[in-house]
Amino acid sequence: MILQVSFTYIVVFHVSATGDNLHQMVDSFGQWRQEQDTTVVSNVCTADYSFGEHFRQMDVNELFVSYLGSGSFLGLFTPGAFLCMAVSSAWILHVLHVLGEVLDELRGVWYVTFRSCAIMEICMTEEHFTLQKIPHHRSVWFACASVLQMVIAVALLVSGLTWLSGTNDIVELLLNGVALSYIMEIDELAFHVLAPTKLKTIFRMTQPLLAKWPMSVPVRSLIMSLPFLSI
Repeated sequence: MILQVSFTYIVVFHVSATGDNLHQMVDSFGQWRQEQDTTVVSNVCTADYSFGEHFRQMDVNELFVSYLGSGSFLGLFTPGAFLCMAVSSAWILHVLHVLGEVLDELRGVWYVTFRSCAIMEICMTEEHFTLQKIPHHRSVWFACASVLQMVIAVALLVSGLTWLSGTNDIVELLLNGVALSYIMEIDELAFHVLAPTKLKTIFRMTQPLLAKWPMSVPVRSLIMSLPFLSI
């Protein structure tokens, strides 16, 4: 959790705001083009590496050509825009998947929480453990941790979309999407690597709690679909 919070802080406050200002870049490139003669513009736009000046403009031109594909903006049919939409959609689904798991866990804990219970009651068999009752104070701690996890997920969702939408390089767009998904899974990775074998065995043998969502109305699917459609 500490590692995840640290990465979230870096992404939200230091990474998501980085990158070139595309509007300023386009305006500056247009101003430069008006001030130069046709020979210079032609050498830059054709990526003539024998040309000894204006390397910054040449890099900008190559960047936009690779992002737009054909060199002209075709909406979502351009490679960069389409990939940005695809990676952003995958990132939204990944975060919603995490939020859905947290909701399932909270709902499952809710059904086995009893105020009259002083300690956890676990039913043990030869094959597995079953958690039957949880004290109220432990459920409160679990709810606090779940809320923190949801805050991290929402913060990464917003800052991640800002970061992805501001990425103007196709390769970096893919790498940034992979990096964001890695941050979301770092807590599970730390558990699998650092947790004692005995503890992992107990978790593996413990039966999952039942969330008991209504079957007549797809409440969970509706809750998960609304944020995706609104974004």
